[in-house]
Amino acid sequence: MTMSKLLALLTLLVFSGVSAQKCGIETNVIKSNGVGERSLPTTIALVRLGIEAQDKTAVGAQAKIANASNKLVTFLKSQNVQMLQTTGVSLNPQFNFSVTPSQIIGYTASNTVSFEVAVDRAGALLDGAVQNGATNINGVTFKATPAATATARKQALADAVENAKMEAQVTALAAKRLLGRASLISITDSFSPGPVAAQSAFSGGGGGGGGGGAGFGGFRSQVIAQAQIIRARVSITYVLL
Repeated sequence: MTMSKLLALLTLLVFSGVSAQKCGIETNVIKSNGVGERSLPTTIALVRLGIEAQDKTAVGAQAKIANASNKLVTFLKSQNVQMLQTTGVSLNPQFNFSVTPSQIIGYTASNTVSFEVAVDRAGALLDGAVQNGATNINGVTFKATPAATATARKQALADAVENAKMEAQVTALAAKRLLGRASLISITDSFSPGPVAAQSAFSGGGGGGGGGGAGFGGFRSQVIAQAQIIRARVSITYVLL
């Protein structure tokens, strides 16, 4: 390398270092990642129910589904469920495809509703809903309260920061350096999942356990809630001393 090129390189390095300092860029740092996770109990069940009715005429099918829906909604309102709403309405012809041309042989009407209820009441509510017109149980999911979810998220973030710091300290010690202040913190992922789907949530009969409640019609179902996992990930840049 010629003397002129060497001088040019040294000048570039000097001015680059000055520029980095002026811009506040840390050049002697370590970056670490941390993950935090908290499990919290779910206390709210989100229930989806369906009603179906059939008749030879569209008017007849619609009349049947209206009566059945009114009976079910009246029952659910009497149980003081939360967030009760209609989530689907349909009326479709049924065909006989064994003849040409195909012929309409009847109509099927359906309505779907959803609501929220405390987990310990869900089993009894399902039984009562079936007794009052529901023909389909379309699913049950679980969630924690918003306040519990917010608290768990804060705890998961605190855990993630602590884990990132521990990782940085171990690395700095191995390099025979001291860990200084955190110069940059970013939340790369803070995941508060939606409702947890039920898996084999229903168990028949007897006492004990999750959410049977008082039964209807001489039988009782149990609904067993699952925990909800809250995860957080952070990336932290520390100054090395």
